[in-house]
Parts: sequence; structure tokens; C-alpha cells
Amino acid sequence: MPPDFTDRSREASAVIWLGLILFGNAFAQKLSEIIAVSSFLSDVGVNQIIWVWMIDGFLMLLVTGLQSLIIDHHSRRKIMEYIVLALTFSFILLQAIRSVDGPNWLSQSLLFLLSQQQWLTFTLVFWVFANDMLGIAQSKKFMPKISSFGFAGYALGIIAVGITSLSMQRLSIPHDVMLNLCLAVNAGIYSCIFLVLRFKLSQFKVRPTLLVSEPFQKNLIEGWNFIREIDLFRYLATAVLAIVICETILDFCFFQTSFSAFPDFYQYQVFQSIYLIIRAILEGVISQFIAQIVITDYGLKSVFMIQPVFSFLASGIMYFIPTFLGGLVGIFLQKSIQYGIDEPARKALEGIVPQEKRGRVSNFIDGYMIGLGGILGSLIIALFMVLGWAVGFDIIKSNLYLSGALISSLIAIFATRKMSKTYNTSLLDWRLHRRNRGNSVLDNLDL
Repeated sequence: MPPDFTDRSREASAVIWLGLILFGNAFAQKLSEIIAVSSFLSDVGVNQIIWVWMIDGFLMLLVTGLQSLIIDHHSRRKIMEYIVLALTFSFILLQAIRSVDGPNWLSQSLLFLLSQQQWLTFTLVFWVFANDMLGIAQSKKFMPKISSFGFAGYALGIIAVGITSLSMQRLSIPHDVMLNLCLAVNAGIYSCIFLVLRFKLSQFKVRPTLLVSEPFQKNLIEGWNFIREIDLFRYLATAVLAIVICETILDFCFFQTSFSAFPDFYQYQVFQSIYLIIRAILEGVISQFIAQIVITDYGLKSVFMIQPVFSFLASGIMYFIPTFLGGLVGIFLQKSIQYGIDEPARKALEGIVPQEKRGRVSNFIDGYMIGLGGILGSLIIALFMVLGWAVGFDIIKSNLYLSGALISSLIAIFATRKMSKTYNTSLLDWRLHRRNRGNSVLDNLDL
């Protein structure tokens, strides 16, 4: 049964507390990400970040695998609490490592890996938990409002980093202080989130999860079988994988060109803050005012072809204009469409998956594919580096590695074309009719 929200004050209270949780995570995640990247690039270098990305990709695969085993078989409220506690103690442990003079590269790498879990693991479980707490009808009504809290958290986190960086630069404060401050703020935020989950949201009923005991192997591969047997989701997973490979290569190129323009730690943090706030506004405008129009006019089955085309254009611009300006224009083209149109459309499409399988299917597409794409993208860059060392030619500076991004975007274009052709027949698959037996699957796509 869906949760009872007949009392409007209780309804508003639930939305506000959920929004504040998302706000806190978004604020903390941006602090971690910007400071970790700036510190790593300043102290270690751009080329070495691909090794951190590879570790991050393997960590995503591991965490996603664990989530796929438990997310549809255990209380989402408990899972949320455990994730928040794990993040809290991780930041405390990282501060302890720094207090005993652990190497900077280690703490910076670990902070970046934590920021990725804040972005992927926390948000993935949060949205499943929020859906269960609000129910289907309330979710359609209140999810955009809750999402706006997340956008505000990202924006304020970015602004906070920019203002703090300017102040510390003028006061000539070492950037290690910035890193310590980030760890303390993160630990405090997640402690507060845990208290909200335990004492504020515990008063609200959550739609019970179907708790089933299944063999380990069956549980692990169930999401993969669902995707493999339905053409629509198989091509979607292929497209997501190719787009993330392309995104990883373009991110590396952007770091190369932007850090060359702003080599100082604080200067780069200020630049990152300005760049990210502009990107957040651009993505927000696109998702709020353009995505709905595009999806309505062209249909959900056609909208997925937009991102691969823009990825191809971005790759071409960054390849033929190997400058800071070319990198900036290319990354804006890639990111604004990916997170402004493609991601909301993907979330809408995943909504047609039966509730008892949705967590594992979402885990596979938004977890496994992203982790694997990051690993493969980093490996492509590493292979070009090794090839350059072998022949005595700096392939990285020549931008030849961007050919990997061009090829990946072409694969994504092919996958989304196939996806469009199989869209209507896939919606008639019996596996997609199990969620609401009395309703048409097409009725669930209320965009």
C-alpha cells in the first residue's frame, strides 16, 4: 500500500525533510569533488588522475554489485542509514589519516573516491527510498520540488568553494587547511542527515519492500537478464556505456587544457567554481524548460539520440581546437545535454520497470555501465600514453587520444538508433506489464 499523505502538513514535512537531505548531500559532494580534484591536479598532475578514475570505476562496480543484492530485498530506510553512517565515518577516518601525516596524494585520491560515492551511491538509494516513501502519485507531484533542493545544494556548495578559495588565497593560507575544513564539514553534514533519517523521517510510513530470499547468483544476474532480454534496455545500456567512455576522455582533455590555463591551486578552484555554477544553471534551464518540450515534441524514443550527436560534436571541437576555449565549449556541449536532457529521459524510461526489479535494473544502467565506462575510458587514455612512450611521441599533447571519444560517440549514435526502432515492440514485452496489471505500460509514461 502507498503511504498515506492525506494530511497536507505531513505531506509538506516529508517533502521538506527529503529535500534537506538531498540538499546536504549535494552541498557536501560539491565541496569534496572540487577540492579533491584541485588538490590532486596541483600536487600530483593531470596524467595521473586516470589511475584514480580506474580505481573509482572498479569501486563503482563493487558497490553497485552489493547494492543490487540488497536494494530490492531490504528496508530502503535502513540502507539509507547505513550509507550515511559509512560516509560519516569515512570522512572521520580520512581526517585521522591526515592527522598522522599520511601522503597528500592518498588523502586527495580517497576524497575524490568518496565524492563519487556521494554522487552515485547516495543519490541512487535516496531516489528509490523517496519513491517508496511518497508513493507513485506523490512522487510524480513532488519529485521536481525535491530535485530543486539538490540543485540549490550543488549551487551553494560551488559558491562556497569559490568564496572560500578567494579568501584563503588573499590570506596566503596553505591549501591543506581547505582540505581539512572540507572533511570536517562533510562529517558534520552526514551526522545531521543521519539524525533526520532516524528521528524525523521515522514517523512516516514507507511502502514495504518485497523481502525475498534468493540465491546469490540469481540475485546478482537478475538485472542483467532483464536488460539482455528486452531490446530497448539492452541498447540503452550500450548507449550509456559508450557515452560514459566518451565523457571520461573529454573530461581528461578538459582537465589538460583548463589546468594549463590556471595552474595555481586556488586559481583553479575559483575557475572550477565559476565553470560549475554556469554549467549547473545551464543544465537546470535545459532540464526545466527545454527537456519537457523536446520529449513531448519528439517522443521519448527519439530524445535519446540527441546526446550521442552532441558528444560527437564536442569531441570534434576539442580535437580540432586543442585550446582552453575549445575544451570549454566542448565540455559544455557534452555535459549540458547529458545531464539536462539525457539523464531525466533515462530516469523516466526506467520508471516503467516493475517496482520489484527497478532497483537492480537502475543499478545496472546507472551503476555498472557508468563504472565500466569510466574504466574503459581511462584505459583508452592509458593505452595512448603507453603507445606515445613506445614511439617517442607525445600523443596526449597531440590530442590523438580524442579519436577514442569520436568512436565512442558513433557507437552511441548506432545504439540509440537501434533503440528507437525497437522502442514500441519492447514496451509490449510482458516483463514490463507486471508492475500495474490493470494499466497500460504506455500510461505510466506520464511525461
